[in-house]
Amino acid sequence: MVNFHQQIKPFFFFLLYRLCINFLVKILGSQNFKEEEKKKIKRKNKTNNESSDTSSESTESSETTSSSDSEDFLDSGDEDWYNSKNRLCKWIITHKLNYQSLTTQWIASESPKSKQTIILATNKENKNSSSNCLTIGNFTFDEEMKGEIKINNEGKYFKYTHRLKANTEINRARYNPFDPQIIATKNADGKIYLYNLEKEENPFAILKGHDKEGYGLSWNKYKQGLLLSGSYDNKICVYDLERFGSKKIQPKKIFNIHNNVVEDVEWLPQTDSVFGSVSDDKKFILTDLRTKNRIKEFVTHTSETNTLAFNPKNNNFLLTGSNDLTIKLWDLRNHKLPVHIFKNHTQAVYRLIWYPFETNIFASSEDGTKIYLWDINKIGGEKFDMYDDSPTELIFTHSEHRSVIRDFSWNPTIPFVISSTDDDHKHKIIKIKKKAIHFRQSQLKEDFIEL
Repeated sequence: MVNFHQQIKPFFFFLLYRLCINFLVKILGSQNFKEEEKKKIKRKNKTNNESSDTSSESTESSETTSSSDSEDFLDSGDEDWYNSKNRLCKWIITHKLNYQSLTTQWIASESPKSKQTIILATNKENKNSSSNCLTIGNFTFDEEMKGEIKINNEGKYFKYTHRLKANTEINRARYNPFDPQIIATKNADGKIYLYNLEKEENPFAILKGHDKEGYGLSWNKYKQGLLLSGSYDNKICVYDLERFGSKKIQPKKIFNIHNNVVEDVEWLPQTDSVFGSVSDDKKFILTDLRTKNRIKEFVTHTSETNTLAFNPKNNNFLLTGSNDLTIKLWDLRNHKLPVHIFKNHTQAVYRLIWYPFETNIFASSEDGTKIYLWDINKIGGEKFDMYDDSPTELIFTHSEHRSVIRDFSWNPTIPFVISSTDDDHKHKIIKIKKKAIHFRQSQLKEDFIEL
């Protein structure tokens, strides 16, 4: 026994030595990083002050590219932003809009990857302002793009193709998957407006049925013309738009199944008659359109449930997000307990979208400034950094915004490209480096891995 202790003692001393060294390296590295950032900010401020004395500010649309300048977005000590920009993203587009956009969505098309169409909606703070518009534009992507690209409304990389007037503020806009030229907008007056991008500027139909505004809006991908809507009046409306003879359309069916605000609705994948809904009553309800029967009904969270997302490949799996700061993964075959609870958000979870290229990955946004990427295959995985207390399934943090994020959308054609809008009139598009998804952000910062 004595011999065994004598043999193993050097191993413990060596292990303790390595832990101490790693701890010191991490602290010193962080301090050096902050000092370098402070120096860069001082140099940048000095340059800006000198240039402001010799030039006036331009009000024309302009565009610049940069691999190091960060406009006024880099806050002192904000290591996550600097690290994300330079090591985790191939490029970042900062698109400054004239007004706030509460919605964004890429339009899937057969266009080449170099040209992608996107939906936005510019809204003035005054909900009844004549400046409210549904806007459609084309982004042109270059294989040589890198660093940060700044666009002031329009420029080389972005051009508007449509500016369609709206009577009131647009909360959400979604295109028809059977005909991308048809756009449905859910507005602050409680109505839904249909636009045809190939024809007139004004909406060609108005969908009634709701008494209040809302955000829930979902086209059915398996039967043409079925549109689902949920609002603050606690109601869910289903519209059949395949045949209609009037400009003002009433819902085919109305469901009063929730006891509070209906926050989000979504069709069950691979079906044309079953949909899910979540509400401030904390419940998820799965409903059959044909019979009006509630197939499933259960309480999901301890606070209001804001969003849901069915897995596109396996519709037994469901995500829900809540004001309780958690995301839950459910198996609808046995929903007594969630399969897993995702925790890292510091604000209410507002949006959940599965990644279109890999169905084990999804993104979530909050009532704050961050979008998180998660991989369910990494649940319970090995931690690579003993000082990193974030969950192993969290694979990327998008922290480019400086005000509350309103909506985001995965690009359906180009992998790991995300569009997002915020309260500060900023529209961000980032291209995440593929290898960045497979490494923890803390590892990249510490080890300076070249991607």
